[in-house]
Amino acid sequence: MKHTLRYFLVPVVIALVLAGCTRRGHSVEEKADWFVEKVSNELDLSASQQATLAAIKTDVLARKDLFDSWRYHNVFDEALAQLEAESLDKEKLNSMLARQEAQRMELRMLLVDKAAEFHAVLTPQQRARAAERLGKLNDRRKR
Repeated sequence: MKHTLRYFLVPVVIALVLAGCTRRGHSVEEKADWFVEKVSNELDLSASQQATLAAIKTDVLARKDLFDSWRYHNVFDEALAQLEAESLDKEKLNSMLARQEAQRMELRMLLVDKAAEFHAVLTPQQRARAAERLGKLNDRRKR
């Protein structure tokens, strides 16, 4: 029972955390535009590098549906329904979670491919600058 409860509550807690993180008042497209502009300015990208980054953004946004797999709306709704039911349908919850995991794997593979594509067009100095900036971001997040 403890394992079932743990596996049941983890997605619920993650859903609450992710719901709070995604309510920033900007669409995915606006966030992507901001990110492209920020990276272009920070790394002083050339016109061809900016074109590559814009194409990557377009490719990623075309698969925007995969980002929904990070949100647990459906699982959360199902989890609430299961709590109200007489018994917990583990098979149904597990199959929903398996579908989400498959979508996450697909998203991860897409993002890694696009990161490699972008990495290939950066100069060594730009890569060093990007690593430095990400390191600082990581340090701030640890606090």
